[in-house]
Amino acid sequence: MTRRLFDPDYDSEPLEFFEPMVMRLCSYPRTSIYKKAMVEEAAE
Repeated sequence: MTRRLFDPDYDSEPLEFFEPMVMRLCSYPRTSIYKKAMVEEAAE
């Protein structure tokens, strides 16, 4: 039995719509062993 995972007729947003959200999410580490070093480097 094969099921469809995606509805080809679904009206979705273009990828450009999500770009600002992805950029904001990835703009700085939330939890990282490198976070302290990145903050110190940015302060220089």
